[in-house]
Amino acid sequence: MQDVHAEGVTTDDRREREPELPEGADYSALDVEVRAGLRSLPKTLAERVGKHLAAAGLLIDDDPERALVHARYARARASRVGVVREATGLTAYHAGSGPRRSPSCAPPAG
Repeated sequence: MQDVHAEGVTTDDRREREPELPEGADYSALDVEVRAGLRSLPKTLAERVGKHLAAAGLLIDDDPERALVHARYARARASRVGVVREATGLTAYHAGSGPRRSPSCAPPAG
């Protein structure tokens, strides 16, 4: 049975399709600190999220938009993990999709 939310969107509609991982996007390629940050997750989820973070790192220079898709996919599965939030933020910044500011926080027009 599908859950229907207030907006009329089903749970299944909210799920993102898993982006295809590029060659070389491997959990073992992650920095030791990143792997340590993922230890709070179940092993299979940590490896899945880690592979998408590795993909984001591989793609960031050549295809930042695609890198952001992988980082956001990882964040959707492990948003409470600090290294995932940090990696997603850095990827978004590099892709030109940094945090959005409210008008009251925007720098003055000059």
